This record gives sequence, structure tokens and C-alpha cells, in this order.
Amino acid sequence: MAGYPYWSVLCFSLPLVLVALLRKSLRPKLKEQYCLADEFVCSLLWLLWSFEISLVSLHTHSSVHYILLFIALLSQRSIYQEATVNTSALIVKSVSFGWSLSRTLLLLLAQLMALPVAMAMILFLHKVLAPFSSPHSEGVSVSGDVLQVEIIQGFIIEAIGTLLLSVPPALVKSRGLIFDFVSASNYTLIEYFFGPFTGAFCNPLSATCFCLFFNKQSLFELLTVYWAGSVTGALIGWRLFYNRMEKLKIP
Repeated sequence: MAGYPYWSVLCFSLPLVLVALLRKSLRPKLKEQYCLADEFVCSLLWLLWSFEISLVSLHTHSSVHYILLFIALLSQRSIYQEATVNTSALIVKSVSFGWSLSRTLLLLLAQLMALPVAMAMILFLHKVLAPFSSPHSEGVSVSGDVLQVEIIQGFIIEAIGTLLLSVPPALVKSRGLIFDFVSASNYTLIEYFFGPFTGAFCNPLSATCFCLFFNKQSLFELLTVYWAGSVTGALIGWRLFYNRMEKLKIP
């Protein structure tokens, strides 16, 4: 099975760093009227990063990878700040905060616009890495068989994974170092337990990017496993945690 050396996957972090620096420099200038641009940049960031995470998790279960993943997540949590990034979370926010349909659709459009840009950057990186590919490499596989998902099992895993993403905001009252630590730990554990089965995207847009790249999953599988599963988990999480916090008047 053809693949790349494990170290080569780190190349996906290069555009991530560049986009992160751009976003950080623009953040003070991004007023509320520019929230669509902010959402686009942050979605692009997350698509590139989650592609790298899922590509490695589906192929290796090395403890070193998850330690590095935790450190990387801990250092990046503050980058996203007020951006939604997760499509299923965007849908839940629009319901819970009573957003207008136009605002929800515009933010969703900003996320979707990041998809072709991320795909172009990922394809470019794979062309750059092509000289390092070997038919007998034991590195990261880039074949279409890297993702084999059963629909029912995949739906349940994505729903549970997305549900667990709702835990940190429910446990930690304010954003800060503790919140970043809990969120990074939570995501790393989700990736550790569920990543080898579905990639543990917990984000419909990230799953779409990955599946389009490998052109492996059918539209039905993409919608039922990743979109329906993730949105279901996000809605259950909102029902269990956010409504409960509101009743208890927890800030």
C-alpha cells in the first residue's frame, strides 16, 4: 500500500501556521461586520488541521502521535476564539441563540467556501510529497481504502464523539487555560478511542473534505454517518448540557 513517511504529514501544519498568523494579525481589525471573513479563515484553519489529524489516526495508534496532538491542540485552542468552526455547532447555536435564518446561512456559506480552498491546498501538498511516496512504505496511507465505515456504527461513533465535545463548555464556566486544557484533553481522548474507526471528525465539513479527497464514500454515507451523526450528537449535547446550565443559571 503506497504511503508517505510519518514525518511528511507534518507538512500539513505549514499552511496552518501561515493562515493562523494571518488570522491573528487580522483579528483586532475584524469587527462584527467582518465575522464572515473570520469564520472563513477559522474554518480553513480547522479543515487543514483536522485532515492531518484524521489521516494519521486512521493509520497509526502511536501514543507519541496523541501526545503531540494534545500539545498542538492546547496551543491552538485560543486561535479560534469566537468563531464557530464546527458546522454542527453552528446549527445548534442558531437554534439555541435564536439566530436569524439569513445569519445562519451566511455563516454556513463562509464555512462551505473554505472547503474548496482547503482541498486545493491539500492537493498541492500531496503533489509536493509525491517524491517521498513508496509502494512499500509503512507510513501514512493515502489510498482510498484508508476509510472503511459501517453506516450504523459510524453514525453512533460520530454522534457520541460530537456529544462529548459539548462537555468542556458545560464543565468550565469561562474560557482560559483550564478551558483550553479540558478541551484539548477531551478532543485527544475522542480521537484516541474513535479515530481508528471513522476518523472521529465530529464535524460534517471536515468529514466532507476528507471524503472528497479520497472519493471513497457515497453521498448517502457522507450524509448519514457524518452529517446526521454529528448534528444529532450536537443537538443531544445542547439538550443535555446547555439547557441544564440555563435552568441552573450557570454563567
